[in-house]
Amino acid sequence: VLELSADELISALMSLSASERVCILDSCGIGHLGSHLLIAGLEPVEVIEISNKDTDQTLQILDQKLTGDLAAIFTLSYDLGRKMLNIGNRESVTESLEPDAYVACFDVLVIHDYDTGITEFAGNSAKFVSITTKLLSAISNLRFEISDRSVGVISNFTRPHYLAAIEVIKEHIRDGETYQTNLTQQLTAQLPNDLTPEIVFARLRRDHPAPFSAFINRRSSTVISASPERFFKVGREGGSSTSVAHSDRKQISTS
Repeated sequence: VLELSADELISALMSLSASERVCILDSCGIGHLGSHLLIAGLEPVEVIEISNKDTDQTLQILDQKLTGDLAAIFTLSYDLGRKMLNIGNRESVTESLEPDAYVACFDVLVIHDYDTGITEFAGNSAKFVSITTKLLSAISNLRFEISDRSVGVISNFTRPHYLAAIEVIKEHIRDGETYQTNLTQQLTAQLPNDLTPEIVFARLRRDHPAPFSAFINRRSSTVISASPERFFKVGREGGSSTSVAHSDRKQISTS
């Protein structure tokens, strides 16, 4: 058992993420749809980023990594689904840095249970002491403040363009070609140097706590989720283990 609260654990992980890869799945204590854990991985054993491969190859790699002995925290891009369905390119403001798939494999997870207030480790016990020392040191050395600065954003839609797209969707519904369409915008913002992904995540967690939040620090970008919904759940027959995917994420380039 690690004597850390959820807020202390998040602060330590945010401090560490400036220099190493950190992945967090956080229910923020909301207690919605049975979500009650904060699960964090650091010091990944293996990191895989897949882009521009045949989709069958991508799925084979995912199947191999997600059915192994290590814990895996992963992202799948919307474009991977588009490629699998042979749908044309989406309009975008900038060229996407999103990999088709990203997988970080861990032999140790740090788990905080909001229901019990207990923080503990799961996995390779040989690393528990070193990771404990690292987390406690990160808290004692923490110099982390939440900024309230706002930034301007650019959409890939103008207002007339957006309204026209709605009319096209309505016509598809009338023709019976679809019954529901998720019309989204790509919003792009140039962040100042002192507004980091860690600050964005901390601010979202503070102001908009969500039961399926995530912070996934990848090679050249960071995924931040503040999702109110579970995208899908996979349960093992006869057991309580689950895998949860998060939607409604924001991508922040760190390059």
